[in-house]
Amino acid sequence: QKSMIPRWVVAAQRAPAYLDAVGPPDVVPESLLRDGVEITLRGRGRSMWPVIATGDGVVARRIERRPRPGEIVVLRTPIGIVTHRLVGWLGDPPQLVSRGDWLEADDAPLPESALLGVVTRILKRRVTLNLRTPLGAVAHGLLFACARLHR
Repeated sequence: QKSMIPRWVVAAQRAPAYLDAVGPPDVVPESLLRDGVEITLRGRGRSMWPVIATGDGVVARRIERRPRPGEIVVLRTPIGIVTHRLVGWLGDPPQLVSRGDWLEADDAPLPESALLGVVTRILKRRVTLNLRTPLGAVAHGLLFACARLHR
């Protein structure tokens, strides 16, 4: 009997799926993250520069706990899938506030259901920043400080 699961989903379960996070909202990254598949999104734009530049890979995984302010998260927004830094939580029911490191203003608050995943690694041209290790966290902090100083 022929499987009803698309071939690309089966391949993504064996290796990270490489997807472009651009354009209108798409169910692919959301369904893969919710199924526990680690995915890689391709950075586009300057909102998270220099931490994430156009062409960088952004490895994300399913959320297993509520992210803390300062973590980079993957969000479903009205303009599509966005990877920004979590600024904090507001109100009850909770809404999350995020911002691109290069941007001067916070994004509009979103419901908690807009949260799709949390970034664990950033794949730069010659370096992988593992945000879960001390050295990766330091390098990430230095890039974030550069963005803050430049604004």
